[in-house]
Amino acid sequence: MFATAAETGARAGELHGLEVADIDFARSIIHVRRSVWEGQKQSPVTERESAIDVQPGLITMLKDYLNGRQEGLVFPSKNGKPLRNNNVLRRRLHPILQALSIREGGMPVQARQGFVPS
Repeated sequence: MFATAAETGARAGELHGLEVADIDFARSIIHVRRSVWEGQKQSPVTERESAIDVQPGLITMLKDYLNGRQEGLVFPSKNGKPLRNNNVLRRRLHPILQALSIREGGMPVQARQGFVPS
């Protein structure tokens, strides 16, 4: 998820709402069609769908991560529901940053720079 965030500039809610069908593996494009806030799917903040070109390396990483899964959320919680940003920060990102002696930070919540509306 963090590699996808870094490459796309997607907001945390957009990453949490990303579904397998939103990834065009052949063309290396990720479509942002929804966002998640407090576990509920909604329209993306921009109110418009966007298509983000990504590097083939990220597509390969996502294929490996999905391990043949063809549907559902790309990054689901253990119970298959959308992730909650505060849990991702507390349970995953902050421990990684602490281990690397990097100041604690968060997931992007500001508008993406240079996204291409579809």
